[in-house]
Amino acid sequence: MNFYVNGFMYSEDEKKIVLIKKNTPEWQRGLFNGIGGSIEAGESPEEAIVREFEEETGV
Repeated sequence: MNFYVNGFMYSEDEKKIVLIKKNTPEWQRGLFNGIGGSIEAGESPEEAIVREFEEETGV
């Protein structure tokens, strides 16, 4: 069984949010989503969301 994380980053005043614009798969092209992905073996959900943010946003 696979487990996943999905997270959102807000500005301090909570008026802005970081989303990604999907390019793949084709049926999701142009849609927006939070940051997330699979939890790797031996990784906590907290570690996974930090890794996913770094991989997908560079932040």
